[in-house]
Amino acid sequence: MPSFLFSFFLLVLALPGHAAGPDPSVACVEAQVAALGYSVPKPDGRVDPQTRAATQAMKQQGKSAAIRALPGFKLETAVGWCREIGMSHPAARKFMPSAKPPIVYAHGGPGSVPHKVVAQAFRDTENYFRSRYGFLSASRVDVAGSHDVRELAGFAAELQRKRRYSFGGMSKFINRVCDEGYSYGGVAIINQLLVCWPTAKRFDAAWQKKTRRVITGIMVHEYMHHVQRELTNSKSFARRNYYARRSMGPKWMVEGTAEVAQLDWLIRHGGLKNPGIGGYVNRAAKSAKSLRNMREHGALKGGDQYAVAHLAARLLAERNGAQSILNYWRYLGHGNNWETAFQKAFGMRLSDYERLFETLRRDRAKAAAFAAGRS
Repeated sequence: MPSFLFSFFLLVLALPGHAAGPDPSVACVEAQVAALGYSVPKPDGRVDPQTRAATQAMKQQGKSAAIRALPGFKLETAVGWCREIGMSHPAARKFMPSAKPPIVYAHGGPGSVPHKVVAQAFRDTENYFRSRYGFLSASRVDVAGSHDVRELAGFAAELQRKRRYSFGGMSKFINRVCDEGYSYGGVAIINQLLVCWPTAKRFDAAWQKKTRRVITGIMVHEYMHHVQRELTNSKSFARRNYYARRSMGPKWMVEGTAEVAQLDWLIRHGGLKNPGIGGYVNRAAKSAKSLRNMREHGALKGGDQYAVAHLAARLLAERNGAQSILNYWRYLGHGNNWETAFQKAFGMRLSDYERLFETLRRDRAKAAAFAAGRS
């Protein structure tokens, strides 16, 4: 099923006053550096000079290359500091917001089959990203699922209320991908993943068996957007919408890498047959739109263009390894621009790859050679 039918990456920010409140990632770093012996105030979720000085000392004295590469500590970068300190010091992981279990809402409530499916799909998704990419999230992501747009919008609003912010207008966004209970869909919001499925007569064991694979695949796709936001430090409400979009790189990379993760999970765990590079080239052949013209937000429309983005990202992942995909987002989070981050992650300039790809997408042999590192 083409992901464009069910994927929507919501890039709106919360109410303007939210950024002034305590931030869980800042509180995480404050508690972590205190546990590591630095003198800082009691954690209150607000950036202070002592914590900033402690993180700077960690950059200068620490042995972790990941910590040394981090930009200076501030509200926008706190999530990266929280994650990397936790990765470098396992004892400090208990302070990460993700150490607390996610809130799960689903049609039928706790104990229902849909609730079990949504909860298990999210556990499988997190396990996949840890085993496949070595990614451990710092921020806690809550999840919800339903066949009913209004119910799912209510779940989303309640999850936001618990975090003391509101996006508003959730029914409109959710209905764009869920089609009033007639299709599968997924929406990624800051610290929230929402999934929907077609209306069913009974939500029983047969329904669970039929839908588990599809729902988990959607969850993987949307979780990749969470990973992208976290690695690029785009989860803070201090980031305005335009800058959050720009910080995450070209739209074809944002959606193409989510497609790569989704199909990889389905091939490894969902029984999907791998069509190989030739099959992916065939899927992408129906769109004439160039990769360069898929950079900006809103530039991808329809399954044919999503297939192009997927092929472009897959060729990079197969040539450079799965970890290179996440490295790209890390380099962006370190403050590099699109071109520099791309060069560091994949060994070539973004603009050069976009030009080369126009040849690769039309020649299966050349595409396969590139993916194998033979050209």
